[in-house]
Amino acid sequence: MSVDQLSTREVILSLLDHPRPVRQLAELSGRHIDAVHSAVRRMRRDRLVKPLTRARQSVLYGLTPLGRILRDQVLSDGASPERRHTDLELFAWVSAGAHRRTVLACLTDPLTARRLRKRVITVHERTGSTHVYHTLRELEDRGLVARSEGLWQTTPLGRDLQRVLGIRAPGPADWSSPAIRTASGPHGVDATRR
Repeated sequence: MSVDQLSTREVILSLLDHPRPVRQLAELSGRHIDAVHSAVRRMRRDRLVKPLTRARQSVLYGLTPLGRILRDQVLSDGASPERRHTDLELFAWVSAGAHRRTVLACLTDPLTARRLRKRVITVHERTGSTHVYHTLRELEDRGLVARSEGLWQTTPLGRDLQRVLGIRAPGPADWSSPAIRTASGPHGVDATRR
């Protein structure tokens, strides 16, 4: 797709491989500075870009995680508008829930719900097995995880979302560490809170 066929918003997304001021975006895109400034203002309102520095004469703008998702899709010519909309909704939905983020982060390899809960309680101590199972069902309904032969695993869309969100769980060595169980008490609940 040529630059002339892209909207100002799409051109800005493709140019923000690193932080740039509005003036530089206008020069590189060949668009009028007022059009670029207006598009950046709308993109900031939509949380696709954010100001990173405030210099005396200009502000450097960079992409937010949501902006990076959209940028990746703009640069891959095959993404349909329906797919873009769905990915943005999924990103917002997962970002809004701490348990969703945690369950998705801890599901790095195929696991049973019970084994996954043991990983999750190292991050969220008061998470019950019913809550983990309910969260898995929600993630499954949205196509982020799948269950096969009693094991839960992330789908390609779920792995993409893990990468874009940059969510990281403790490493496998941390999940089985006796220090975590000791600090959290025998059942994963901090004994000092009782």
